[in-house]
Amino acid sequence: MDLESVESVDFTKFGSPDIVNSGLYQIKRQLQKSHSDTEIRDLLERVLVYDSFETLGDVNKFLNNILEVIPTQFQNRPLNCILVSNTSIFYWDLRDMDNFDELAELHRICRQLSSKLGCYVLSSRSLFE
Repeated sequence: MDLESVESVDFTKFGSPDIVNSGLYQIKRQLQKSHSDTEIRDLLERVLVYDSFETLGDVNKFLNNILEVIPTQFQNRPLNCILVSNTSIFYWDLRDMDNFDELAELHRICRQLSSKLGCYVLSSRSLFE
């Protein structure tokens, strides 16, 4: 996904810094407590949002291959954080199937990425709980 296509993404599923009650909005609000609007804008311009997931398995596959999908223009910068937002939208499907293996796999992958890449891997809710 290049920067031009990022602008055309429908951010409503996984959050946007401009949509109240979304995970990224909450992060923006927390950041505004100690930074100027210019700094916020600069930071949020470095946020890439991928929202084309239909299952938690898709999220897991994406995270397993994240180094292959990060745009090349960002690969020379240190990675601070991978934010996994609103994965709870898949919870009810998992409950109905009575199978939480993919959720356990998500946690395993996040721990592995955090260790391998030396960055934070977290959900938007975990920042504020």
